[in-house]
Amino acid sequence: MSDRARETVERLVEAMNNHDPQAVVELLAEGVLFWEPTYSEPRRGRDAVRRELEGFFAMLPDIRYTTEIILAEGDRALHEWTYRASYEGRPVELRECSAIHFDGGGQMAEVRVYFDRLTLLRQLGLAPDL
Repeated sequence: MSDRARETVERLVEAMNNHDPQAVVELLAEGVLFWEPTYSEPRRGRDAVRRELEGFFAMLPDIRYTTEIILAEGDRALHEWTYRASYEGRPVELRECSAIHFDGGGQMAEVRVYFDRLTLLRQLGLAPDL
């Protein structure tokens, strides 16, 4: 499944760069668990992830993703990327990483995204530089 996992991650990046929530959720298992640092609870299911992505793309309409590395083995993948966007005239650049678990059908069953929240808040002007 490693090649299939890599291809799915590449399709994910393409869908994200096209700002296409529907194309993203088609890569997800119906009952996907989607975690990221700003959530108090994971988003469960395709509809919840679609709603999050719609809001995210509305907030950062010029966002672009660049893959730094994809490591895939068996039913797991690690994806590191950089995204660049602007938010209310401020440039935003953030390095993120996701740990992905695929189901038997090759869809993403669980996605855990990790990033430095403080760096993001500083770039958005919501936290002071120290």
